Amino acid sequence: MFPHTITVWNQIASNHTGGFTYERTIIENVRYEHTIAKQSTKEGESNASSLRLFVFPTEIQCDSVYIEPESFKELELKTGYFTFDTDTYIGLGAIETDLPSGEHYSIDSVRPEYAMGSDIHHFEITGS
Repeated sequence: MFPHTITVWNQIASNHTGGFTYERTIIENVRYEHTIAKQSTKEGESNASSLRLFVFPTEIQCDSVYIEPESFKELELKTGYFTFDTDTYIGLGAIETDLPSGEHYSIDSVRPEYAMGSDIHHFEITGS
């Protein structure tokens, strides 16, 4: 039912070269749908690929714990935690690099869907 694996890169801070550092988390047991497309413009072609990702917190397998984006930003040491936010990148599959690489998407929106009560049933995430 949840056959896919993703890699999440949470942006931490800018480094001395003006780039960013990331906290990488590999998450198993998710489901995604992705479309690979190009869009023609006056300037040439642009990437029009998209991602729909479904993450069920009770079903995932990973070594880190999900926390809300605001809480993630406040952490001094981010190892062992991950979040979904608009400065997060999602890679398809288990990618073993510390920087976003391979087939990856930036998150456009994160919509938590709640079960009865206040627990998150699942996340619906879109990316491009």
